[in-house]
Amino acid sequence: LRFYNDFEFLGMRNVLNDIGIVHQSNGRSGSLSRSWNRVYARFVFESGNLAFAVQPWYRIRENKKNDDNPDIEDYLGNFEFQGAYRWGAHEFGLMFRNNLDFDVNRGAAQLDWSFPIHGRLRGYVQWFNGYGESLIDYNENVNSFGVGVKLTDWL
Repeated sequence: LRFYNDFEFLGMRNVLNDIGIVHQSNGRSGSLSRSWNRVYARFVFESGNLAFAVQPWYRIRENKKNDDNPDIEDYLGNFEFQGAYRWGAHEFGLMFRNNLDFDVNRGAAQLDWSFPIHGRLRGYVQWFNGYGESLIDYNENVNSFGVGVKLTDWL
């Protein structure tokens, strides 16, 4: 459910808010199955060339016997922060996720850069560090670097 908005907050314009339920699964079965269900809210703000979104969530509990990954919140946390900044034809992005457990703190960070190649085709560079790059290994700390192409940007 999406609500478009035009509310000003700390010099930023709240352009939209989402409330929803999401099922995320890797589509595998047996010991390789990973899935979870969440209720979430997302608040998107922008000002000029800057946009960011805050997305907290609450995991919908499953029957312990059927839960593929009962500790997934320990690794993927309870919220995600995303930001994007456009500088000329370049766009820079940031993602931060954390479990907010200061005894055993886990999370992830991601930096993105997209740049023009030709027409609407864009190059893309990404660095990721932390937990949850993919569902199959959500509980493994990953450090990765990727290069590719992108068809659209956030801004």
